[in-house]
Amino acid sequence: MELDRDLVTARGDGACIETGQRLPQPWIAQRPWLDPDDPAGRHCPRASARVAGARSRSGQQRAEEQEHEEQRHPRAPSHRQRPHSHLRRGGFGSRLYPVRGQQDTTRSGPLPGMRPHLGRPHRHVRAGSRASPGCVTPAGGIVCPHRPWRGTPRAGREPETGRREGSTEMARITVIGAGAIGGTVGAFLTQAGYDVLLVDVVPEHVRIMTSEGLRITGIRGDRRYPVRAALPEEVRGPLEIVLLCVKGHFTEAAIEPYVPLLAPDGYIVSLQNGLNEEIIARFVGAERTVGAFVHFGADYLEPGLIRLATERPIVLGELDGTITPRLHELRSMLGHAMPTELTTNIWGYLWGKLVYGAVAFVVSTVDAPVAEVLDDPRARLATRLAGAEVVRVAQARGIRLEQIGAFDPTAFAESPGWEARAEAVLDRLAEEMRDSLKPHMGIWMDLRVKRRKTEVDMQCGVVVAHGERLGVPTPVNAATVRVIHEIEAGRRAMEWSNLDDLVAAAPA
Repeated sequence: MELDRDLVTARGDGACIETGQRLPQPWIAQRPWLDPDDPAGRHCPRASARVAGARSRSGQQRAEEQEHEEQRHPRAPSHRQRPHSHLRRGGFGSRLYPVRGQQDTTRSGPLPGMRPHLGRPHRHVRAGSRASPGCVTPAGGIVCPHRPWRGTPRAGREPETGRREGSTEMARITVIGAGAIGGTVGAFLTQAGYDVLLVDVVPEHVRIMTSEGLRITGIRGDRRYPVRAALPEEVRGPLEIVLLCVKGHFTEAAIEPYVPLLAPDGYIVSLQNGLNEEIIARFVGAERTVGAFVHFGADYLEPGLIRLATERPIVLGELDGTITPRLHELRSMLGHAMPTELTTNIWGYLWGKLVYGAVAFVVSTVDAPVAEVLDDPRARLATRLAGAEVVRVAQARGIRLEQIGAFDPTAFAESPGWEARAEAVLDRLAEEMRDSLKPHMGIWMDLRVKRRKTEVDMQCGVVVAHGERLGVPTPVNAATVRVIHEIEAGRRAMEWSNLDDLVAAAPA
């Protein structure tokens, strides 16, 4: 039985979901990456790098070959393969088995002279990294579909990344919210071989990711990434590392069901905009909350499709400013998605991003590209005033602001010559957006295309709330919240006159 398709999936009854035809045993035997006793993949099949046209072998021959490989490359005593305990059986739908893979040109490929091994991670990956479920083997171009290897690191090497402290197993990663940020990070971590589950509330998005993979276009090319995905009700604990990637205004509702599922040593990393770490810490405690600053640009275009527009570092930090072992583990892990750095001043990054957010919301009140909006003198004035308000509130809280990529929030600190410094920052932002694959802010996408609620309450609104408690006026940010709410409700158009209302809110 020959299939002309590049991707073959097997469903729970052992049939091909492309044709509905049941897979005969000879066909399975010729494809040793499928377990003959479990062609649907409910349990992880042993990985094999035999070419697609490999001939059928008897069970005794397979056993002898396996024994030979294990003698040459013995497994760690704790090595085992198991189904995902945090999912219902069959809860994530069909398993994806690519049979004719193409080499991933966005990541380093097989090293010359290396060969694959039965039942072990492929040795064409570097030490300290993991075999990728989407990587190409050196022998025949079969894409390996096996689960990441779980075992102890080889003697003399650093422990492999993503492990729980004091454990010999790779930690499971649960991504809550598989949109632009969560989907991008989850796909790249899965490609790097990590044990990742993408959780999303959109059934069609989950169905496409499960059956076809997650397609990511943009600056790293155009390809589909085989991932595991599930709806929230299909998730089971214990959850070890949780990457929270939902919109800020969904934070409380998103994490509440998962708090009882969090492992005793599990924790939540906020890959979000705003100060959501404060909300997460109220639910699980500051010691189980990790702060993160995320600034790369991506858009969720439709179910199963994300566009990656820009690459920017992820910055991680503990809420109390300490550098802990788990931060180093997270840096190694997330480095497979984006360059990742550590900081002792995560609040400085988060408040710096709020300065950027104030500028972003102002320019998003107009239906035009960012560079075009910033050519308008009214937009320049409104963005300067909004940014300066955020800086005043941060200073009242004793926050030391950090640089946000090329965007320097300290330029909006009111001191002699600050207007010129702020103008220079806005000039750089305009030029960056003019040449970007993403000429609009994600806020514009929410308002103009998706017609949905933005994060204005979790960014500009948070600044206004902190300002009220500290006695720091924030009239331009308050006006921005009001204008955005009216656009969301359909009571106001995204017109240039909105800039007049924002400028008028500033004191004379």
